[in-house]
Amino acid sequence: MTKEALLAALPFAVGDFTVRAAVREDVDRRADWPSYPPPWGMFDAHSKGWDAARRERAWTGMRDHAPDEVFLASEGRGVALVGWFALREIDWEKGEVGNMSIRLHPAFCDRGVGSLLCSGIFGWCHAKGFTRLRLDVLSTNLRAARCYEKAGMRKTGEFVKEGATFWWMESIPREP
Repeated sequence: MTKEALLAALPFAVGDFTVRAAVREDVDRRADWPSYPPPWGMFDAHSKGWDAARRERAWTGMRDHAPDEVFLASEGRGVALVGWFALREIDWEKGEVGNMSIRLHPAFCDRGVGSLLCSGIFGWCHAKGFTRLRLDVLSTNLRAARCYEKAGMRKTGEFVKEGATFWWMESIPREP
């Protein structure tokens, strides 16, 4: 499996949403999302206050200098960016995603959309040959942890970073 082959398998449908490769405009779209309500404000896009040139440099860096990362976006229901998904720390030889970053448009939270999209993306990744998907979630972010569990992940461990406890969650291919 290669990054190019994975990107060539896009887009795909998940319910009435489409998952596709992220594009430069998605950086601006995500920065334009409304802020998450407390206590989730920490998950707002870092690029919210950046000018266009800084966003361009960030996108170019992600796109051109991240051989072990794949950036996906989802769209649907008249919204150009419903979700942002980054597959990170990819070991292409082993077929493993070491960590994922997942963000959902605030207007779509708590409506089952995150679980639906995650389930679809996790299943697609497994169908494309990944044998292990992992992500970390802040232990106090129970909303996200429930979403990932509904999508087929399970808690496999925990760690502390900067005084906060995080859980490792993992998805392995399901038996047919």
